[in-house]
Amino acid sequence: MLKKLCLLLIILISFTISACDIQELISEDDKKKDDESKQNGDGDTSNLDPGAASEMAENTVKGTGFVFAVAAPLGEGLNSINGLGENPSEEDTKAALEDAIYGNSIVTDKNCVKLTWTKEVDESTGYLKTLSGEAILTDCQAKMAQMTLNGTLKVDAVLAPNPITVKAEFKDFKVDNFLFDGKSSVVLTKKESETDKELTVDVTADVKFGQDKAENELTYKEFKLVITKDGITVDAKGSVKMVSADLDGDFSIKGLQWLKGDCLPSAGAGCFTTQLKFIGIKVDGVVNMNFNQDTPTTFKAKRSVCKVSCPDDCKEVCSEKCQEKCTTSLCSELEVDMAKMCQGKKE
Repeated sequence: MLKKLCLLLIILISFTISACDIQELISEDDKKKDDESKQNGDGDTSNLDPGAASEMAENTVKGTGFVFAVAAPLGEGLNSINGLGENPSEEDTKAALEDAIYGNSIVTDKNCVKLTWTKEVDESTGYLKTLSGEAILTDCQAKMAQMTLNGTLKVDAVLAPNPITVKAEFKDFKVDNFLFDGKSSVVLTKKESETDKELTVDVTADVKFGQDKAENELTYKEFKLVITKDGITVDAKGSVKMVSADLDGDFSIKGLQWLKGDCLPSAGAGCFTTQLKFIGIKVDGVVNMNFNQDTPTTFKAKRSVCKVSCPDDCKEVCSEKCQEKCTTSLCSELEVDMAKMCQGKKE
């Protein structure tokens, strides 16, 4: 009897050990599959970190707002200079640029601007070639977008050779709590007429910006502004590099509409491609943002951050062709009020 009990005990112990070994193997196999799944970007969206990618997209929009807040009034100044005819005088050109800086304009109050002028004249003809203004802005309120401006802005009206171009340069230029360094230029592509009050300008710009120092980069490959009496519409493509978030990527902005005096867009969309952090691993991602303004002080953006997979022939992920071909997964969606990016509130 005792032998039988011992034998039964040995069998039970052996079975238990075997079951544990099998379970351990199963657990290890599941863990391996789970790890492989995570490596491939499949699984729970809680492992996806959309924060840095969202910051990149939001800062690109804010930076674009600053560029157009300078470029749009200069475009209107350019339109005025263009209407002066051939070889405009220094006095008339200066009046057009002054109107662009603190009349029509970049800022709301001329008393916050100290402006000095230099010029270049064609020696053979005596005509004005370039008129340059250096504007020192102190606690100025931007007119096109709700921002406070401090710093030195250099503006050049290049009258020859054609086409007439207005250029702007800024160094250690403070916009609210952001620093900006960079250059932009404006060329008139569609004049305002009696019947059509829209003015269209092409902008080129390279901008560096950041909160503590201007280290993040915005480069525009295309930048078109349509200016009306009520506001601005922006279409743009370019690239962005966020040193602070260790991210870079491309962006496409379509139909972003700013009402004059607003801090952020009230309509339109932006698409941003970058890399996302997924459980510590970087994967290709896309951020899509659609803007709507509920009230004069509420700027909402429906934002989605997704892992994206595209065929080899789709290099521009944000293009309409690629949007149809690419597949997204692990999407994190949110509606956010971006008014926190504005320094004050519109009255």
